[in-house]
Amino acid sequence: MRPAGIPIDVLGQKALAEGQGWRLRFEPGKDETGVTASVAVVFRINDAGGPCSVSIKNFPNVTFEIAPADEDDQEAKREQPDAP
Repeated sequence: MRPAGIPIDVLGQKALAEGQGWRLRFEPGKDETGVTASVAVVFRINDAGGPCSVSIKNFPNVTFEIAPADEDDQEAKREQPDAP
């Protein structure tokens, strides 16, 4: 499973920046010894849920379980005609 994109704010609205081959690089300024930054990514998941794993270079794998969609989730999705 690869990320679908990065969530961003555009004119006060949430949007999804999509692309391929995302590479993020943070470099310290000349007076800093290191840089810490958080980055959010968005994944598309199917209604069945199931096990997922996230791999990031130089970090341990993270495995987790996504619960299947329940009736409330299905109803909300029907109300949004453009939902994937």
